[in-house]
Amino acid sequence: MVRILVDEMRRFELCPTRAQCLTVCQKIVREYPNSFGDKFPSGLLIGGGYTSLLLQVKARVENVNRESSIECHRAKPNTGCKRGPTDIYGCVRFEPQLPSEETADTIETKRQRLVDIYSREGNAGVEKEEADNTEMAQLLINLLLSHFQEHEDGLVLHADVAASSSDVEKTLNLPGSPRLILLG
Repeated sequence: MVRILVDEMRRFELCPTRAQCLTVCQKIVREYPNSFGDKFPSGLLIGGGYTSLLLQVKARVENVNRESSIECHRAKPNTGCKRGPTDIYGCVRFEPQLPSEETADTIETKRQRLVDIYSREGNAGVEKEEADNTEMAQLLINLLLSHFQEHEDGLVLHADVAASSSDVEKTLNLPGSPRLILLG
């Protein structure tokens, strides 16, 4: 009976999913509980009554599709694109094209700057440079505030460091005009 059932299912779907098999098995057990249902000796159904039938059907589907298991994974059809080369470390593009605003000289200048920072201060030097950049950003914000004669609370809203954008929308009363939202 399971063979016939799986053959009929495969007419519509070569590799039916477990969910599709489950739906079919539930309908069969609902219609024929005495023949196909899982029962205790007292006659009560075990669970939904379809578990053993489902296992048999799914095992049969897997056995029938054994030689064509790759087709059963529902992979997207080949679009004609080949996978690009990678080196052994996973690098896809070893020497990518430079952005339009960069030249070999600007890259070399940045490299020399990083070498100088590391030789003078080690790993902590980079963090110090980033902190200096952060202080510069804060100074620029203060300059804008004084130029437009605004108070800090008129332009800046403070939020928790770990807050996401949806958290900020829920917790803060956001005005209609644009504001800077600073985390921390």
